[in-house]
Amino acid sequence: MPGDDDALPVLIARPSRETRFAVARLKYAVQESGAVVGSPRVDGFSLTLSLASIPAFDLSIDGRTMRAPASRVGDIHLNDLSVEVVARFTRPIDVVYFYIPRATLDAVADEYGVSRMESLHVAPGIGIDDAVVRDIGLSLLPSLQRIEQANRLFMDHVGMALLTHLAHTYGHLSRAPRSGSDGLTLRQTQTAKAMIIARLDGEISLDELARECGLSRSDFARSFRRTTGRQAHRWLLEQRVERARDLLLSSKLPLTEIARSCGFADIGHFRRVFFQAIGVTPGEWRRHRRS
Repeated sequence: MPGDDDALPVLIARPSRETRFAVARLKYAVQESGAVVGSPRVDGFSLTLSLASIPAFDLSIDGRTMRAPASRVGDIHLNDLSVEVVARFTRPIDVVYFYIPRATLDAVADEYGVSRMESLHVAPGIGIDDAVVRDIGLSLLPSLQRIEQANRLFMDHVGMALLTHLAHTYGHLSRAPRSGSDGLTLRQTQTAKAMIIARLDGEISLDELARECGLSRSDFARSFRRTTGRQAHRWLLEQRVERARDLLLSSKLPLTEIARSCGFADIGHFRRVFFQAIGVTPGEWRRHRRS
């Protein structure tokens, strides 16, 4: 996957302007002879979340072969890709795969104002029960099935949460003291909300919102949630639904045009989000309100 972003449908998360990481769902149908899966040497890390149990398999680290124990559904594996990693599986594989460049982790340390991590310290081949990574990986499955509908703010939040967790848990990054108040000021709240509403039909990043409010991404995300009771990406979706309801009542625009003007990927995406929020489809809601 590193260096081969076009080979698979992948989500590219950009938790800051300078960094990115990629995530994809990888499925291998293994023949009787088995399947060999490897990655080129790069300055980064691979993280996999198992969506199916994995029997014991052969794992080669820089030419040294070991027998990796079986892992369960929900276990994660973390590997340093600066060495050659090759695995031979005898059963079908279904995982959520993250590729995380070292520069992306370095940016986390820089944001916290602490020394950069030497590595992420995990024994190769050993499955780990990590509830945080499991929840993050499972939360991405709907977006991996419909990549065109992925919400930029949601991906920023997920990326920040994952990278911070990995850095603290496996990179032994010390937690910096929180800065600023627990919530946004009135001006910051008004600024953030105005920026989101102005960009309902496009994409806005967590980095942009935080910078405009004079905060780090982590401080902004935490403060926005404390102030509004919602994460920024959830508040964005709610505003898209509200604008859609206004247009459904005040205009004769077709649903496809309303979906586009409110920032939904397509009519299917519009119907799903609207139904989840309101309990009926947009067409049903319009007919009921006009009857």
